Amino acid sequence: MVFAFRSAVYLCILYYLNVHAYNACKVPNAGAGTCISISKCTPLQILYKKQHKNRLENLFIQQSLCGNSDSPALKVCCPSEDDWSSFKPRPVIFPGPDNVYTSIRTTEIIPTKETSKPVVTDPQSFTFNTGLGTRILGENKNSNCGVDTASSNRITGGNVTGIDQYPWLALLEYQSTTEENIDGCGGALINTRFVLTAGHCVPGSLGMPTYVRLAEYDKTTTPTDSVETDGGGFDYITEKRIAVENAIRHPLYSRIDVRNDIGIVKMVSDVVFGDFVKAICLPKINFLPTFGEYTNFTVAGWGTDNGVNIEVKSEVILPYVHLDKCQGTQDYMITKSQICAGGVKGKDTCKGDSGGPLMYEYDKLFYVVGVVSYGMSICGTEGSPAVYTNVYEYVPWIESVINKN
Repeated sequence: MVFAFRSAVYLCILYYLNVHAYNACKVPNAGAGTCISISKCTPLQILYKKQHKNRLENLFIQQSLCGNSDSPALKVCCPSEDDWSSFKPRPVIFPGPDNVYTSIRTTEIIPTKETSKPVVTDPQSFTFNTGLGTRILGENKNSNCGVDTASSNRITGGNVTGIDQYPWLALLEYQSTTEENIDGCGGALINTRFVLTAGHCVPGSLGMPTYVRLAEYDKTTTPTDSVETDGGGFDYITEKRIAVENAIRHPLYSRIDVRNDIGIVKMVSDVVFGDFVKAICLPKINFLPTFGEYTNFTVAGWGTDNGVNIEVKSEVILPYVHLDKCQGTQDYMITKSQICAGGVKGKDTCKGDSGGPLMYEYDKLFYVVGVVSYGMSICGTEGSPAVYTNVYEYVPWIESVINKN
Protein backbone atom coordinates (compact mmCIF):
# COMPACT_ATOMS: atom_id res chain seq x y z
CA MET A 1 0.00 0.00 0.00
CA VAL A 2 2.78 2.42 0.98
CA PHE A 3 4.70 1.48 -2.15
CA ALA A 4 1.65 2.16 -4.33
CA PHE A 5 1.11 5.54 -2.66
CA ARG A 6 4.74 6.55 -3.15
CA SER A 7 4.61 5.43 -6.78
CA ALA A 8 1.52 7.54 -7.38
CA VAL A 9 3.15 10.59 -5.79
CA TYR A 10 6.29 10.01 -7.83
CA LEU A 11 4.31 9.80 -11.07
CA CYS A 12 2.43 12.98 -10.21
CA ILE A 13 5.70 14.81 -9.61
CA LEU A 14 7.09 13.55 -12.91
CA TYR A 15 3.95 14.65 -14.71
CA TYR A 16 4.13 18.09 -13.10
CA LEU A 17 7.78 18.50 -14.04
CA ASN A 18 7.22 17.30 -17.59
CA VAL A 19 4.29 19.63 -18.16
CA HIS A 20 6.22 22.63 -16.89
CA ALA A 21 9.36 21.70 -18.80
CA TYR A 22 7.23 21.26 -21.90
CA ASN A 23 5.87 24.83 -21.57
CA ALA A 24 9.12 26.49 -20.49
CA CYS A 25 10.54 29.09 -22.84
CA LYS A 26 12.78 32.14 -22.95
CA VAL A 27 11.27 35.63 -23.19
CA PRO A 28 13.28 37.72 -25.68
CA ASN A 29 15.89 39.76 -23.81
CA ALA A 30 14.48 38.60 -20.47
CA GLY A 31 14.14 35.61 -18.19
CA ALA A 32 12.11 32.44 -18.19
CA GLY A 33 8.55 32.42 -19.43
CA THR A 34 5.69 30.06 -20.15
CA CYS A 35 4.44 29.13 -23.61
CA ILE A 36 0.70 29.81 -23.47
CA SER A 37 -2.12 31.07 -25.67
CA ILE A 38 -1.74 34.77 -26.39
CA SER A 39 -5.30 35.27 -25.09
CA LYS A 40 -4.02 34.34 -21.60
CA CYS A 41 -1.00 36.63 -21.73
CA THR A 42 -2.35 40.12 -21.12
CA PRO A 43 0.72 42.23 -22.05
CA LEU A 44 1.34 40.44 -25.35
CA GLN A 45 -2.34 40.32 -26.20
CA ILE A 46 -2.53 44.10 -25.77
CA LEU A 47 0.59 44.51 -27.89
CA TYR A 48 -0.70 42.11 -30.56
CA LYS A 49 -4.00 44.02 -30.88
CA LYS A 50 -2.28 47.41 -31.03
CA GLN A 51 -3.18 48.93 -34.40
CA HIS A 52 0.02 50.81 -35.16
CA LYS A 53 3.00 48.82 -33.92
CA ASN A 54 6.53 50.04 -34.51
CA ARG A 55 9.37 47.93 -35.88
CA LEU A 56 10.61 46.77 -32.47
CA GLU A 57 7.14 45.82 -31.27
CA ASN A 58 6.53 43.68 -34.36
CA LEU A 59 9.93 42.11 -33.92
CA PHE A 60 9.25 41.31 -30.26
CA ILE A 61 5.98 39.54 -31.12
CA GLN A 62 7.72 37.50 -33.81
CA GLN A 63 10.50 36.46 -31.44
CA SER A 64 7.96 35.57 -28.71
CA LEU A 65 6.07 33.02 -30.80
CA CYS A 66 6.18 29.45 -29.50
CA GLY A 67 3.97 26.39 -29.33
CA ASN A 68 3.59 22.98 -30.88
CA SER A 69 2.24 21.54 -34.08
CA ASP A 70 -1.04 20.45 -32.48
CA SER A 71 -1.98 23.86 -31.11
CA PRO A 72 -4.93 25.58 -32.81
CA ALA A 73 -4.21 28.89 -31.07
CA LEU A 74 -1.42 31.40 -31.44
CA LYS A 75 1.01 30.87 -28.55
CA VAL A 76 3.63 33.21 -27.13
CA CYS A 77 6.36 32.99 -24.54
CA CYS A 78 4.66 34.94 -21.76
CA PRO A 79 6.64 36.52 -18.91
CA SER A 80 5.72 35.85 -15.30
CA GLU A 81 2.64 37.72 -14.05
CA ASP A 82 4.91 39.46 -11.53
CA ASP A 83 6.60 41.17 -14.49
CA TRP A 84 3.46 42.25 -16.32
CA SER A 85 3.27 45.69 -14.71
CA SER A 86 6.81 46.52 -15.83
CA PHE A 87 6.55 44.80 -19.22
CA LYS A 88 8.31 46.43 -22.15
CA PRO A 89 8.77 44.83 -25.59
CA ARG A 90 12.53 44.63 -26.05
CA PRO A 91 13.46 42.27 -28.89
CA VAL A 92 16.91 40.82 -29.41
CA ILE A 93 18.75 42.80 -32.09
CA PHE A 94 21.87 41.66 -33.87
CA PRO A 95 23.85 44.28 -35.78
CA GLY A 96 23.88 43.66 -39.53
CA PRO A 97 25.99 45.32 -42.24
CA ASP A 98 23.00 46.34 -44.35
CA ASN A 99 19.26 46.09 -44.12
CA VAL A 100 18.96 43.78 -47.12
CA TYR A 101 17.03 40.60 -47.72
CA THR A 102 19.31 38.02 -49.23
CA SER A 103 19.40 34.97 -47.00
CA ILE A 104 17.63 33.16 -44.18
CA ARG A 105 19.58 32.45 -41.04
CA THR A 106 18.31 31.26 -37.69
CA THR A 107 19.95 30.97 -34.27
CA GLU A 108 18.12 29.13 -31.51
CA ILE A 109 18.38 30.38 -27.95
CA ILE A 110 16.92 27.45 -26.03
CA PRO A 111 17.01 24.04 -27.67
CA THR A 112 14.38 22.58 -25.32
CA LYS A 113 11.88 20.03 -26.52
CA GLU A 114 10.93 20.26 -30.18
CA THR A 115 7.57 21.74 -29.25
CA SER A 116 8.88 24.93 -27.67
CA LYS A 117 11.67 26.76 -29.47
CA PRO A 118 11.78 30.52 -29.13
CA VAL A 119 14.25 31.79 -31.69
CA VAL A 120 16.45 34.79 -32.24
CA THR A 121 17.28 35.81 -35.75
CA ASP A 122 19.42 38.54 -37.17
CA PRO A 123 17.53 41.57 -38.49
CA GLN A 124 17.98 40.50 -42.09
CA SER A 125 15.34 37.78 -41.99
CA PHE A 126 13.20 35.50 -39.90
CA THR A 127 12.28 31.86 -39.63
CA PHE A 128 10.01 31.14 -36.68
CA ASN A 129 9.95 27.85 -34.80
CA THR A 130 6.36 27.80 -33.62
CA GLY A 131 3.94 25.00 -34.40
CA LEU A 132 0.70 25.75 -36.16
CA GLY A 133 -0.17 22.21 -37.03
CA THR A 134 -0.90 20.90 -40.48
CA ARG A 135 -3.85 21.55 -42.67
CA ILE A 136 -4.10 19.22 -45.63
CA LEU A 137 -7.63 19.14 -46.93
CA GLY A 138 -9.37 16.14 -48.43
CA GLU A 139 -7.55 12.81 -48.39
CA ASN A 140 -4.24 12.14 -46.70
CA LYS A 141 -5.22 14.46 -43.86
CA ASN A 142 -2.63 12.89 -41.59
CA SER A 143 0.24 13.50 -44.02
CA ASN A 144 2.72 16.20 -43.14
CA CYS A 145 2.26 19.37 -45.15
CA GLY A 146 4.83 22.07 -45.78
CA VAL A 147 7.85 19.85 -45.06
CA ASP A 148 10.79 20.71 -47.31
CA THR A 149 13.47 18.08 -46.73
CA ALA A 150 15.60 19.20 -49.66
CA SER A 151 19.03 17.59 -49.55
CA SER A 152 20.32 19.11 -52.78
CA ASN A 153 22.54 22.14 -53.13
CA ARG A 154 20.76 25.16 -52.70
CA ILE A 155 13.06 34.54 -60.86
CA THR A 156 14.40 37.85 -61.12
CA GLY A 157 17.44 38.12 -58.93
CA GLY A 158 16.68 34.55 -57.89
CA ASN A 159 18.74 31.41 -57.46
CA VAL A 160 18.31 27.92 -58.84
CA THR A 161 16.72 25.62 -56.24
CA GLY A 162 17.63 22.08 -55.26
CA ILE A 163 16.01 19.38 -57.36
CA ASP A 164 13.81 18.27 -54.44
CA GLN A 165 13.11 21.73 -53.05
CA TYR A 166 9.55 23.08 -52.76
CA PRO A 167 7.94 19.77 -53.82
CA TRP A 168 4.43 21.31 -53.90
CA LEU A 169 5.15 23.58 -56.87
CA ALA A 170 2.93 22.91 -59.87
CA LEU A 171 2.81 24.04 -63.48
CA LEU A 172 -0.51 24.45 -65.26
CA GLU A 173 -0.56 23.51 -68.94
CA TYR A 174 -2.92 25.05 -71.50
CA GLN A 175 -3.73 23.98 -75.03
CA SER A 176 -2.54 26.57 -77.53
CA THR A 177 -4.02 27.39 -80.94
CA THR A 178 -1.47 25.01 -82.47
CA GLU A 179 -2.86 22.25 -80.24
CA GLU A 180 0.39 22.12 -78.29
CA ASN A 181 0.32 22.27 -74.50
CA ILE A 182 2.20 25.25 -73.10
CA ASP A 183 2.90 26.44 -69.57
CA GLY A 184 0.69 29.31 -68.53
CA CYS A 185 0.50 29.60 -64.74
CA GLY A 186 1.94 28.22 -61.55
CA GLY A 187 0.23 26.71 -58.56
CA ALA A 188 0.73 24.90 -55.26
CA LEU A 189 -0.41 21.39 -54.34
CA ILE A 190 -2.57 21.59 -51.19
CA ASN A 191 -3.57 17.93 -50.99
CA THR A 192 -3.48 14.79 -53.10
CA ARG A 193 -6.09 16.06 -55.57
CA PHE A 194 -6.18 19.87 -55.58
CA VAL A 195 -3.88 22.69 -56.67
CA LEU A 196 -4.25 26.28 -55.47
CA THR A 197 -3.69 28.98 -58.10
CA ALA A 198 -4.83 32.47 -59.12
CA GLY A 199 -8.33 33.28 -60.31
CA HIS A 200 -7.01 34.82 -63.51
CA CYS A 201 -5.48 31.42 -64.38
CA VAL A 202 -8.82 29.56 -64.41
CA PRO A 203 -9.46 30.41 -67.13
CA GLY A 204 -6.29 32.04 -68.36
CA SER A 205 -5.67 33.75 -71.68
CA LEU A 206 -5.71 30.31 -73.34
CA GLY A 207 -8.81 29.06 -71.57
CA MET A 208 -8.95 26.43 -68.87
CA PRO A 209 -5.84 24.44 -67.91
CA THR A 210 -5.68 20.94 -69.36
CA TYR A 211 -2.88 19.35 -67.32
CA VAL A 212 -1.09 19.79 -63.99
CA ARG A 213 2.62 19.08 -63.99
CA LEU A 214 4.27 18.08 -60.70
CA ALA A 215 7.82 17.02 -59.77
CA GLU A 216 9.16 19.32 -62.48
CA TYR A 217 12.66 20.80 -62.29
CA ASP A 218 14.26 21.50 -65.68
CA LYS A 219 11.66 22.17 -68.36
CA THR A 220 14.15 21.47 -71.16
CA THR A 221 14.47 17.79 -70.21
CA THR A 222 11.42 15.52 -70.39
CA PRO A 223 10.30 13.47 -68.59
CA THR A 224 13.32 12.85 -66.30
CA ASP A 225 15.71 15.42 -64.84
CA SER A 226 19.08 14.66 -63.30
CA VAL A 227 21.32 16.83 -61.14
CA GLU A 228 24.82 16.02 -59.92
CA THR A 229 25.09 15.98 -56.13
CA ASP A 230 27.94 17.22 -53.96
CA GLY A 231 29.13 13.65 -53.42
CA GLY A 232 29.57 13.01 -57.13
CA GLY A 233 26.36 11.04 -57.61
CA PHE A 234 23.11 12.06 -59.27
CA ASP A 235 19.57 12.86 -58.16
CA TYR A 236 16.86 11.85 -60.62
CA ILE A 237 13.31 13.14 -60.80
CA THR A 238 10.54 12.12 -63.20
CA GLU A 239 7.74 14.61 -63.72
CA LYS A 240 4.11 13.69 -63.13
CA ARG A 241 1.51 14.97 -65.59
CA ILE A 242 -2.11 14.66 -64.52
CA ALA A 243 -5.14 15.76 -66.53
CA VAL A 244 -7.42 18.43 -65.10
CA GLU A 245 -10.94 17.34 -64.13
CA ASN A 246 -12.27 20.74 -63.12
CA ALA A 247 -11.13 24.28 -62.35
CA ILE A 248 -13.02 26.65 -60.05
CA ARG A 249 -12.52 30.38 -59.82
CA HIS A 250 -13.71 32.42 -56.84
CA PRO A 251 -17.28 33.57 -57.59
CA LEU A 252 -16.46 37.19 -56.71
CA TYR A 253 -13.32 37.39 -58.84
CA SER A 254 -13.04 40.73 -60.63
CA ARG A 255 -10.61 41.20 -63.50
CA ILE A 256 -11.22 44.97 -63.55
CA ASP A 257 -9.75 45.73 -60.12
CA VAL A 258 -8.13 42.30 -59.54
CA ARG A 259 -10.24 41.30 -56.54
CA ASN A 260 -10.58 37.77 -55.11
CA ASP A 261 -7.86 36.54 -57.46
CA ILE A 262 -7.82 32.91 -56.37
CA GLY A 263 -8.82 29.59 -57.89
CA ILE A 264 -8.59 25.83 -57.42
CA VAL A 265 -7.73 23.10 -59.92
CA LYS A 266 -8.94 19.54 -59.41
CA MET A 267 -6.97 16.72 -61.03
CA VAL A 268 -8.62 13.57 -62.41
CA SER A 269 -6.77 11.35 -59.94
CA ASP A 270 -4.90 11.52 -56.65
CA VAL A 271 -1.14 11.85 -56.59
CA VAL A 272 1.10 9.83 -54.30
CA PHE A 273 3.25 11.86 -51.96
CA GLY A 274 7.00 11.25 -51.98
CA ASP A 275 10.32 13.11 -51.89
CA PHE A 276 9.42 15.16 -54.97
CA VAL A 277 5.66 15.56 -54.48
CA LYS A 278 4.23 16.99 -51.25
CA ALA A 279 1.51 19.42 -50.19
CA ILE A 280 2.11 22.86 -48.73
CA CYS A 281 0.18 23.97 -45.63
CA LEU A 282 -2.73 26.37 -45.73
CA PRO A 283 -2.53 29.10 -43.05
CA LYS A 284 -4.44 28.06 -39.94
CA ILE A 285 -4.25 31.46 -38.26
CA ASN A 286 -3.93 35.00 -39.53
CA PHE A 287 -0.21 35.69 -39.86
CA LEU A 288 -0.72 39.20 -41.23
CA PRO A 289 -0.63 41.08 -37.87
CA THR A 290 2.77 39.50 -37.11
CA PHE A 291 4.38 40.54 -40.40
CA GLY A 292 6.81 43.41 -40.06
CA GLU A 293 9.82 45.14 -41.54
CA TYR A 294 12.04 42.09 -41.23
CA THR A 295 9.56 39.49 -42.48
CA ASN A 296 10.68 37.62 -45.58
CA PHE A 297 8.81 35.38 -47.98
CA THR A 298 9.97 32.93 -50.62
CA VAL A 299 8.63 32.75 -54.16
CA ALA A 300 9.73 29.92 -56.42
CA GLY A 301 8.88 28.77 -59.90
CA TRP A 302 9.92 29.11 -63.52
CA GLY A 303 8.37 32.19 -65.14
CA THR A 304 10.53 34.79 -66.85
CA ASP A 305 13.52 36.89 -65.89
CA ASN A 306 12.66 40.23 -67.51
CA GLY A 307 11.44 38.60 -70.68
CA VAL A 308 13.82 35.62 -70.70
CA ASN A 309 12.17 32.28 -69.95
CA ILE A 310 13.44 30.50 -66.85
CA GLU A 311 13.79 26.79 -67.59
CA VAL A 312 15.05 25.56 -64.19
CA LYS A 313 13.11 25.91 -60.94
CA SER A 314 14.34 29.07 -59.20
CA GLU A 315 13.62 30.98 -56.02
CA VAL A 316 13.81 34.51 -54.71
CA ILE A 317 13.51 35.95 -51.18
CA LEU A 318 11.18 38.95 -50.94
CA PRO A 319 10.50 41.33 -48.02
CA TYR A 320 7.03 42.08 -46.71
CA VAL A 321 5.66 45.53 -47.57
CA HIS A 322 2.99 47.06 -45.32
CA LEU A 323 -0.32 47.71 -47.06
CA ASP A 324 -0.17 51.46 -46.37
CA LYS A 325 3.21 51.72 -48.07
CA CYS A 326 2.15 49.40 -50.85
CA GLN A 327 -0.99 51.39 -51.62
CA GLY A 328 1.03 54.37 -52.82
CA THR A 329 2.60 52.25 -55.56
CA GLN A 330 -0.56 50.61 -56.91
CA ASP A 331 -3.36 51.68 -59.25
CA TYR A 332 -5.97 49.65 -57.35
CA MET A 333 -7.13 49.81 -53.75
CA ILE A 334 -5.23 47.29 -51.60
CA THR A 335 -7.32 45.48 -48.98
CA LYS A 336 -6.74 42.99 -46.16
CA SER A 337 -7.45 40.22 -48.67
CA GLN A 338 -4.12 41.03 -50.30
CA ILE A 339 -0.44 40.97 -49.31
CA CYS A 340 2.37 43.04 -50.80
CA ALA A 341 5.97 41.86 -51.07
CA GLY A 342 9.08 42.76 -53.03
CA GLY A 343 9.98 46.17 -54.36
CA VAL A 344 13.68 45.31 -54.19
CA LYS A 345 15.61 46.16 -57.36
CA GLY A 346 16.19 43.10 -59.50
CA LYS A 347 14.02 40.79 -57.38
CA ASP A 348 10.39 40.05 -58.13
CA THR A 349 7.92 37.59 -59.60
CA CYS A 350 7.15 37.68 -63.30
CA LYS A 351 4.46 36.54 -65.74
CA GLY A 352 4.81 32.76 -65.67
CA ASP A 353 4.82 32.76 -61.88
CA SER A 354 1.17 33.89 -61.81
CA GLY A 355 -0.78 31.67 -59.47
CA GLY A 356 2.33 30.40 -57.73
CA PRO A 357 2.64 30.42 -53.93
CA LEU A 358 4.01 33.19 -51.72
CA MET A 359 5.63 30.97 -49.09
CA TYR A 360 6.23 31.74 -45.43
CA GLU A 361 8.34 29.41 -43.29
CA TYR A 362 7.07 29.00 -39.75
CA ASP A 363 8.21 26.32 -37.30
CA LYS A 364 10.12 24.60 -40.12
CA LEU A 365 6.92 24.26 -42.15
CA PHE A 366 6.05 26.18 -45.29
CA TYR A 367 2.67 27.90 -45.58
CA VAL A 368 1.10 29.31 -48.74
CA VAL A 369 0.18 32.71 -47.31
CA GLY A 370 -0.25 34.30 -50.71
CA VAL A 371 -0.94 33.58 -54.38
CA VAL A 372 0.91 35.57 -57.05
CA SER A 373 -1.64 38.02 -58.46
CA TYR A 374 -0.09 41.01 -60.23
CA GLY A 375 2.79 43.49 -60.27
CA MET A 376 4.63 46.02 -62.40
CA SER A 377 5.05 45.33 -66.13
CA ILE A 378 8.80 45.73 -65.60
CA CYS A 379 9.66 43.06 -63.06
CA GLY A 380 12.00 43.82 -60.19
CA THR A 381 11.30 47.56 -60.16
CA GLU A 382 12.68 49.16 -57.00
CA GLY A 383 9.97 50.55 -54.75
CA SER A 384 7.17 48.75 -56.61
CA PRO A 385 6.13 45.58 -54.75
CA ALA A 386 4.00 42.85 -56.29
CA VAL A 387 0.53 42.04 -54.98
CA TYR A 388 -0.55 38.61 -53.73
CA THR A 389 -3.93 37.21 -52.74
CA ASN A 390 -4.05 36.70 -48.95
CA VAL A 391 -4.88 32.99 -48.71
CA TYR A 392 -5.95 33.12 -45.05
CA GLU A 393 -9.00 35.18 -46.01
CA TYR A 394 -10.13 32.43 -48.39
CA VAL A 395 -9.54 29.24 -46.37
CA PRO A 396 -13.29 28.74 -45.68
CA TRP A 397 -14.01 29.03 -49.42
CA ILE A 398 -11.17 26.61 -50.25
CA GLU A 399 -12.53 24.09 -47.74
CA SER A 400 -16.06 24.38 -49.11
CA VAL A 401 -14.90 23.84 -52.71
CA ILE A 402 -12.88 20.77 -51.79
CA ASN A 403 -15.64 19.30 -49.65
CA LYS A 404 -18.17 19.73 -52.47
CA ASN A 405 -15.85 18.19 -55.04
